[in-house]
Amino acid sequence: MSKDKTPDNNAFPTPHDAFFKANMADKKRAIKALKQHFSPELVALIDFKTIKSRSTEFIQHNLHKVISDVLYSCKIKDKDAYLYVIWEHQSTSDALMAFRMLTYVTQIMQHHLQQGYKKLPLVLPAVIYHGKKSPYPYSTSIFDCFEDKTLAAEYAFRSFELIDLTVMSDDDLAKFDPDLMFEYMLKHSRDNLVEQLTQWLLKHPNQSVYFLSAGKNLLNQVFSYIESRKDIDQSAVDRLIEVINENTDGEFMSAPSKAKAIKLDNPAQKKASHQSGTELHIMQGNEHYEAVVRAVYQPQRE
Repeated sequence: MSKDKTPDNNAFPTPHDAFFKANMADKKRAIKALKQHFSPELVALIDFKTIKSRSTEFIQHNLHKVISDVLYSCKIKDKDAYLYVIWEHQSTSDALMAFRMLTYVTQIMQHHLQQGYKKLPLVLPAVIYHGKKSPYPYSTSIFDCFEDKTLAAEYAFRSFELIDLTVMSDDDLAKFDPDLMFEYMLKHSRDNLVEQLTQWLLKHPNQSVYFLSAGKNLLNQVFSYIESRKDIDQSAVDRLIEVINENTDGEFMSAPSKAKAIKLDNPAQKKASHQSGTELHIMQGNEHYEAVVRAVYQPQRE
């Protein structure tokens, strides 16, 4: 992959910048330019009576202040929209210009939401170019900014992948690899987790492998998380540990004399009066992970 840096010619203003700004900052002239260069179909949708000039001070251009851009708000089919035009005169054209424009567009959208609006506005970016190379040598498509254009077109900028645990049954979750058992725990985080987990492991014992594959740091976090749920009971935690140990043929727990204490991240653990010792000796392959799992009777409620 090429690591050549794109030259930043926006670092210092030029006479072109001020000249462009003076012309495009004039609303009447800007409207004529937009009508001239935007597609007739788009122009027909814009309510030019609603056009207002907006500040571009909030837009970051590689951390440099740029004066060669203008921003107008307007209505398109009675919906909020913005027309963003930047003057591009780089002697060395920017192969990632489409990506740069995308970053500006998202900043405009973010600024719009910060004004109290609940929906994203349509932002129409445009570049007026008069560089040395003719015609403009690069693509205007964001997909051409990727190393693998085909892969990007297939998977980038699609709806995000949603893993909705709330609609998955417990039996469906039991079909997943045991290393994904944390998803079951997240699903039942608002329930009596330790009881739910115990009953689930009795029904699906193979999932107990999760506790063997976890290193001591993760195991510490797991039990800290379990004990932070509401209505925690030490006897229930002991029963859970017993079920895990039985499901793993005793591999999960060994002689207490071999255990060492590991502090839990739960702040409530600092109160020694609320701690009891359930000593565990966790084995993973050739490594031995030792922990003392302490029940904390001050659950962290949401």
